[in-house]
Amino acid sequence: EMFDIVSLGMCYKYNLSLLGDESFFNSTIDMGIIAEFFMTDQLLKLGFLVSGTGNKLITDDTGFFMPPNYLIGISDTIYTNWAKFIISADVTFTPDLIALFKIAGEFIFNNNIFLRGGYKIGAFNHLTFGAGFKIGQFELNYAYEGYENYKPSHIVSLLINFGTPVVNLRIEPLSFSPNNDGLMDKILIIPEIREIARVISVQMRIYDDREQLLYVLPVKNKYIKSIEWDGKIEDKKLNDGAYFISVAAEYEKTGWAESSKIMIKIDTTPPEVKIEAEKFIVRPNKKRVLLRPVTFHLSVSDLSGINKWEFSVWNKNKKKRFVVSGHGDVPESIIWDGRDNDGKYFETSKPFFYSLVVFDIHGNRTEIKPREEILVSREIKTIYSSYAVFDKSQSSVKTSAYNELKKIRESLFKYPDADIIIAGHADPIEDTGKYKTREELSLARAKALKFFLRDILGFKKRYIIVEGHGATKPIADNKTQKGRQKNRRVDLIIRAVVYK
Repeated sequence: EMFDIVSLGMCYKYNLSLLGDESFFNSTIDMGIIAEFFMTDQLLKLGFLVSGTGNKLITDDTGFFMPPNYLIGISDTIYTNWAKFIISADVTFTPDLIALFKIAGEFIFNNNIFLRGGYKIGAFNHLTFGAGFKIGQFELNYAYEGYENYKPSHIVSLLINFGTPVVNLRIEPLSFSPNNDGLMDKILIIPEIREIARVISVQMRIYDDREQLLYVLPVKNKYIKSIEWDGKIEDKKLNDGAYFISVAAEYEKTGWAESSKIMIKIDTTPPEVKIEAEKFIVRPNKKRVLLRPVTFHLSVSDLSGINKWEFSVWNKNKKKRFVVSGHGDVPESIIWDGRDNDGKYFETSKPFFYSLVVFDIHGNRTEIKPREEILVSREIKTIYSSYAVFDKSQSSVKTSAYNELKKIRESLFKYPDADIIIAGHADPIEDTGKYKTREELSLARAKALKFFLRDILGFKKRYIIVEGHGATKPIADNKTQKGRQKNRRVDLIIRAVVYK
């Protein structure tokens, strides 16, 4: 075969005839070429044959060369749902340039019953007709040829056919999502059929996941290179799941040859996603709060596999502050210590939101509805009055405050991994001394307390954050002297990552 439409053939024959006391024998070679052109419900064939080329025909006492014959022919095959009809004509030329014309027709019902008829015109004219039927590998034929001046011939032949060419199949890709979203809506079925000239019909066969036959889809054009399939049978989409597909070719003499079955998956369902967070406690007001660090348990399943995913946490301003993403399988859990991607802690005791978005390999998307939670952490806050620790308008720690400040030592040892935050505050009318603003004064006092913890109490390796807020964060009414006295303070906060 060449170019899928041209077939070359060669046949070697050895002939032996015994007629009474006479015997004849010789060997010949027939060579031919056929070109096929497939049109809608029709198949046109053109052929050329050189027959009888070989050595001498030898009898007991003489021998001579068999002259070759040349044949040119054309046929048209018309297909219907249950039968096909073949019309053919050819002309044979002999060495003495005598032409023999033949025209014939054949009706084939269900590829098992054959009715044939024709007429030959040339040196002699005569009618021919015949019939046959095929059961499995066996085919029985009868032919009649009538002659003008001779008795008619009756020919009976029995053919036994065995062996069919191998049919191969490729499918790309092996899973798809026919939901009309423009992403992997179809698969490409690529049959590889040998000796296509001998093929009568082609089928695509669909099996369930237990390899039980579900559907048989005829392929009109046996020369087709590939078949695009959108997962539908008669405009009805198959359910999601695993199926097997094969391609089968029916050969003229030897019957059906089927490719191996290849499993494909139809997946239009988004991934199934579950997420749970722990540890949590229920407050007296029956409000659930999460304890830092938070463990998010993730459960994701999909028929075809996960392409990419993203887990995100944000606060009320809707800006994602903590994001973890990846390709492929989703981890079983994510541990979050309450910080954003820049290392800054989320504000505790206030709402935050989290969600998980997952895409499978076909683009099907699932997003967990954002969930609202309250995050809490263990926090110890000690408030020192500014006048108990510092002189008026000054930022140096008074010696008299040493004993009181040393009491915080036990708590610092109890939480070795906790963050230490020192925040200085002032009231709106406090004298700033040598500092230009109350923010500078409050920050200087916070730094002084930090120096005391690191150099006096020996916490040099601890991470200590200092802040100066001036009069911006009062805890009491600044309109009264008692309130302003409470607002002149230094907060020492021990913020543990783990809730205890």
